[in-house]
Order: sequence, then structure tokens, then C-alpha cells
Amino acid sequence: MPVKARVKKGKLTNLIVAGFLAAVLAFLVNRTGQRVLGKAAAVYLAPPVEEIAKTYLALLLGASLLGTHLFFGVLEAIDELFGIPSQRSAAAQGRKSTTWDRVGTVSGGRGPGRQTIWKTRLPSRAKAVSGSLTAHLLFGLITLWGGQWFGSWGVGVAMGALVHFLWNASVLEYFQ
Repeated sequence: MPVKARVKKGKLTNLIVAGFLAAVLAFLVNRTGQRVLGKAAAVYLAPPVEEIAKTYLALLLGASLLGTHLFFGVLEAIDELFGIPSQRSAAAQGRKSTTWDRVGTVSGGRGPGRQTIWKTRLPSRAKAVSGSLTAHLLFGLITLWGGQWFGSWGVGVAMGALVHFLWNASVLEYFQ
């Protein structure tokens, strides 16, 4: 007999709120961390902050742990798809983004226009989108498994953060 998915009234809202709050918290901490640590923030700071925020906000609000992790991944995927990579690069290099970084073109028509940047970066953005969704679901599964297996959400979060750390280090090493 197939298992029916049931969403109790308010549970979906809690999942969205937990995922959104975790994303906002992670964004603020990661942005500040990048200014201080540069790319190292993505490897050392982001994993524990994101995993703690996603897990404990889901638990606090009574939301689905996996759903919150996946929704966070959706928000990150949206940023990967529509965000401007050069703006993140500027922050990682410790410099302010310029008009060129933010818009992709400058007045006077020099350089590639925004459409050209979109077309040339679409394949790498598609990989980043699928990576965000897959990775955050994996981190959620590991956190859930660790929390249930060891009877401690702290252990589950630590396991998820460790895998997240390894993921980010690999991505920065091989794809940046």
C-alpha cells in the first residue's frame, strides 16, 4: 500500500519560515565572514552555521527537518541561478563590487551585456543549482540519521556540518 504524504495545517508554513530564517541567518553570517576570512569562510564558517540554523530552527518550529534542509537548498539554488557570481567574487577578494560586477555592463557599451553573461554562465549555474539541491538534501539526511542513530541532534548537526565542510572544500578546490 502506498504511503500518502500528509502535511498538517501550519507544518508547511513552519518549514518555509524555518528554511527562510536559516537562509537569512546564513547569508548575514557568511557575508560578514567573507569580508574577514575571504573564501575560507565558505569552508570553515558556513557549514556549522548553516547546519545549526537549519536543524534547530526546524526543531524549534516543529517543521520537517528534511523539508527545511531542502527548502534552504531551493533558496540557495535560486541564488545560484539568478545571483551575480562576480559580486560574490568581489567580496571573496576583499574588494567592493563595482558597477561592472553588479550589472555586467557599464554605460558606454563596453564589455559583455547581461544577456551574454547569462548565456555563457548558464551551464555552470545549472550545475550549481543541482548541486545546491542535492547537497542540502544530503546534509539533511545525514543530520537526521546522525540525530536519530546517536540520540543527539548535536551529533547529527556535527556529522552534517562535517560532510558540508568536505563538500564546500571540494567545490572550492575543483570548481573555482
